[in-house]
Amino acid sequence: MFATSLVVAVSAPSEARYACAVKRTADGYVALRQGPSARHPEVARMKPQELAGLLHPDRDDIVRSGDWLFVRWYPGTRRTASHIPVGDESKARAGWVRDKLLDCFEE
Repeated sequence: MFATSLVVAVSAPSEARYACAVKRTADGYVALRQGPSARHPEVARMKPQELAGLLHPDRDDIVRSGDWLFVRWYPGTRRTASHIPVGDESKARAGWVRDKLLDCFEE
């Protein structure tokens, strides 16, 4: 049996900020994965409140596959409801994360 995955790009205005924070979990981290499922290898372990950007750098879109989001993670850079830091692109890592494990401070 073959598993298929549908990846959808959702248009977003380029001037908007899509900067989220990693949520706190019982494990103390959220896994950043190579692909959009728990079956994909773990790339890194993101800490609570670290910055995760949603806009795909090549498309200026949010890329989603089911309940997984493609993100750029900025290790050590904290995001709060009142502060959106500038991420250091030289340290950014790309991967996939479950959408419910991010806090995008939406109203």
